[in-house]
Amino acid sequence: DPSTSDKALIAYHAQEWLSGHPAFALWRDTPLFMVLHCCRLRPKSWPEHAYWDHKGRDGDNMLKLAQDALQGIIYDNDSRLVAAPPLKYFAKRPHLRIMIWPAPAASPGTCLRAAPLRSR
Repeated sequence: DPSTSDKALIAYHAQEWLSGHPAFALWRDTPLFMVLHCCRLRPKSWPEHAYWDHKGRDGDNMLKLAQDALQGIIYDNDSRLVAAPPLKYFAKRPHLRIMIWPAPAASPGTCLRAAPLRSR
């Protein structure tokens, strides 16, 4: 199963990162934001200006794989993730970049809103 080896590889790199950050403590009871950057090489058949990868691996599946791999290493439970978009685009070298940070506090009754959509 490729996902098992992929999870192990993500977990390995997370442990390696932790070894250089001894003050880091496992996040518990903290709402977290996560952004997963999934980068692969642009196929030669695609135009050079192509940036977004809308045909590669499913971003949600890759996100779940990363979330599961980091559980118990970076956070105690992946239910802590309150926002976690996967971004898929082309790069000069294939790689994953995972960014995680505490979600900003919002006072009760406050709604964090995105900008309104404009019709074309």
